[in-house]
Amino acid sequence: MRVFPLLFLLLFAGCRDFAVDALNEDPASRGFQSFDVEAEVPFEIRVGDEAYLEIADMTVTFALVLEDARCPQAAVCVSPGKAGILLDIARGVGDDSQIILEIPGQVPTPYRVNNYVQHRQERFQLLELTPYPEPDGLPNEGTYVATILIER
Repeated sequence: MRVFPLLFLLLFAGCRDFAVDALNEDPASRGFQSFDVEAEVPFEIRVGDEAYLEIADMTVTFALVLEDARCPQAAVCVSPGKAGILLDIARGVGDDSQIILEIPGQVPTPYRVNNYVQHRQERFQLLELTPYPEPDGLPNEGTYVATILIER
């Protein structure tokens, strides 16, 4: 009977929710980027960066990583977990909103079969979030890069 608790502990040891390290750097020193993107073309964006989609007159900012509970690559987990990011969307003065995009763990990337989030005329899809968690913890939030697709 002592084997069951030990087996249970081993199964769940690699599958824990990691808190994402806060971005402990001055935004000016990191050099946040603003750049133009096109609909239907995947693009990479780092935390704090802004992407402008001219056809929609919309600015998308990668605000933060809400969670990264994806099972680390070398771990054995009961569940693959997931990661979630928050995007700020600005379409003009006083027309701001936010959406959450998620991606499951342990999927091939870019993950083109991921769910879309509809926001007005656009559909947003998180194709990839790097770096992937390691068994010893998560990277600093400032190192995350999301690959996003916006369709109209």
